[in-house]
Amino acid sequence: MLFGPNKQGKGDILKDIVAFSNTRDGGYILVGVEESGGKFIPRGVSEDQAASFDPTKIGVFAKNHFSLLPKVSSHVVTLDGVDLLLLRVEEFDGEPIVCTKDLHGEKGKLHLRAGSIYVRTADAQSVAIESGESMRAFLDLAVQKRGDALLTQIRGLVGAPTIVEASDPSDAYKAEIAAAIKLYSQEELTDPKPYWYLEIIPKVYEEDRIPAINRLREIRRESAVSLRGWDFPHVDREKDQIFEDGIQSVTHWDRYHEAHRLYRSGLFTWRRQPGEDFTDTRAGSLSYVSAIYSITEHLIFASRYASLIADSGNFVVRLGVTGLKDHVLRLDSDAFYDDYSTAADRFDRSYDLSLEELRTSHLDFAADAARRLFDLYGLDIALDTIKAWQAKFINREF
Repeated sequence: MLFGPNKQGKGDILKDIVAFSNTRDGGYILVGVEESGGKFIPRGVSEDQAASFDPTKIGVFAKNHFSLLPKVSSHVVTLDGVDLLLLRVEEFDGEPIVCTKDLHGEKGKLHLRAGSIYVRTADAQSVAIESGESMRAFLDLAVQKRGDALLTQIRGLVGAPTIVEASDPSDAYKAEIAAAIKLYSQEELTDPKPYWYLEIIPKVYEEDRIPAINRLREIRRESAVSLRGWDFPHVDREKDQIFEDGIQSVTHWDRYHEAHRLYRSGLFTWRRQPGEDFTDTRAGSLSYVSAIYSITEHLIFASRYASLIADSGNFVVRLGVTGLKDHVLRLDSDAFYDDYSTAADRFDRSYDLSLEELRTSHLDFAADAARRLFDLYGLDIALDTIKAWQAKFINREF
C-alpha cells in the first residue's frame, strides 16, 4: 500500500487521517495489516511504501483539499518480525478540519466532498457528518475544548486546587452500586482477584438524569479516552447491552478483563483486572508508569463525562486498586524491586469535586492519587515527576 500514486487513493487515506484528527484523542493507523476471516494479519511494508507516507507529502496533498493540515507522524514498528508503518494522528487544536475542495475519482465517483467534516464512527468508519445529532456532538466537543482551555488559564491564575477527601454519596445509589457489584461478581471482577475500579457519582441523585438510552451511549462514546489505542471504558460490541436502568459492557480478551455500567441516574462504575497479571514476565506486579497513565486516564474520562451529564454541581470520584500486598511495584520492564512492596491490600481515594474542578484540575487530582498510591509502597515521588509522565501520556510520547 502506497500513499498514491493516484489522487483518489490519496484522498481515501487522507479522509481517514482527517477523520481521526476530528475525533476525540485522534488515533492510530497501522499500515501493512490485512483483515482476513475476522482476524488481522501483519503483512508488512517495504521501505518505499513507508517512505510514501512521509508527513510532508501528506501535508502537501492535504492543503489542496482541507482547511487545515492534520498533525500526523509516521513510525516504523516491528510486530512478529514484520515491519509495519504506524501513523499517529493528533486531535485538532482550536478548529476542526473541513474539506474545502471536491475530489473525484474514476467514473466521477466522489471521494472527498467540499464542506464536509469527516469523523470516525463507533464502527470504525470515516464518514462525513450528516445528522443533526452527530453535528451537535461534534460542536459540543469543539466548544468544550475551548471552554476547558479558558478555564485552565483561569485556574492557573488562582493556583493549585485544594484536595478534599469525599464523604459518602447519597444512599439512593446503594441499590445501583449493589446491582453493579453483582455483575462484577458474575464476571469474576471481585475479591479475591485484584482489580482496578472507578466510580463517578453525582452528589444529587436524579433517577432519570439521562432518560434516553441512545443519549447514554452517545455520552459514553464522547467521553471515552483513546490515548493508548485501547479505549477507556472499552465497549465490547458483542456484549454491549441495555438493562432496565442503563447500559453495560463486559470484555474478556487477552489482557483486558473488564466491565462497566452507566446508569440513567448518571452513576458510572467500572472494574478491570490488572493487565500485568496476564503476561508471563509481569504477573504479580504493578507498573509504576502504567499506574500513572491509568489514573490519569480515569480522571480525564471523569472530566469529560461530568461535563456531558451536568451543567453544574458536585461529583464524588472514587478510584483505586485491590490486591496490592500480592503485587510488587515495578519501576522498569526488566526488574522487580521487592523492597517496593506493601502490606496494604487496597488503595482507595475519593474526591468531592465541583464540575469546574473536574474540568480544569483533573490532572492535579490524578497526580495526587498516583502519589498516594506510591506512598503505600514507601516510594517517595515528587508531584513534578508524576506530572512529567502525565504530559508524556497526554502527548502520546510512549
